[in-house]
Amino acid sequence: MTKYIFDHYLIRCITHLHVGSGAENYGVIDNLVQRDATTNVPCIHSSSIKGACREHFENNNPKGIDITEIFGSDSKSRQLSPGKVRFLQAHLLSLPVRSSGKPFHNCTSKEHLKQLTSTLSSCALPDNFIKVLNTIIQLGSENNFLFGTEEVRWIEDQEVSKIEPAISELHKTDITKYLGENAAVLSDHYFQGRCKHLPVIARNCLENGLSSNLWYEEVVPRESLFIISLMRPENVTFDLDKELIQIGANASIGYGLCSFEKL
Repeated sequence: MTKYIFDHYLIRCITHLHVGSGAENYGVIDNLVQRDATTNVPCIHSSSIKGACREHFENNNPKGIDITEIFGSDSKSRQLSPGKVRFLQAHLLSLPVRSSGKPFHNCTSKEHLKQLTSTLSSCALPDNFIKVLNTIIQLGSENNFLFGTEEVRWIEDQEVSKIEPAISELHKTDITKYLGENAAVLSDHYFQGRCKHLPVIARNCLENGLSSNLWYEEVVPRESLFIISLMRPENVTFDLDKELIQIGANASIGYGLCSFEKL
């Protein structure tokens, strides 16, 4: 029986990300991003991650990995075979929100982290990462709060307070390690609202200087953080740490550039 090992990575969006849902939409926004079917929070489906990683290593493979072994045979192959590495869905960890003290804070909510912990509980997450999430979840404050040292009173229209005395220096370091130096926790109602109303960018196609096709596209903003888990047989080596991979559509205009960092 094959024994599988879990590897976990933080994905940071260096540029805006648009991984299209492919669903029909008759609203104002023409192209929507992928969302979790249960929570309706932005996500990146496993097939999109796998396809992006395969294309990345087909074009740039200094590590010399076996493409077919990792990802499976391509559609041109006479004999189809599955890949040995299993890609799971990438879950949203935090979203950037503008603040009064810094350009933005990496924001999440206790309820969202609780749901994330429950969803990934069987994926053998690193103990230190679980402790960080549980530290935030168990904090007694029902208000918006942050972990930084700067004087910040507002994140968008939400008043925030510091929670530093409630946690140890060690936990504070771990929190900023995973959520960034500007980590903040907002109410679940507000955070879900931010997830629902993502930035929308107008796109246009010009012919002879005239607009021929105007459309609107939803994006996950740069500096958003996702977490993804991969399953691989213990005798198969595959590492995404420090890789810079383009995910989703619109690579020619700079969308979807993401960095991977192993937990």
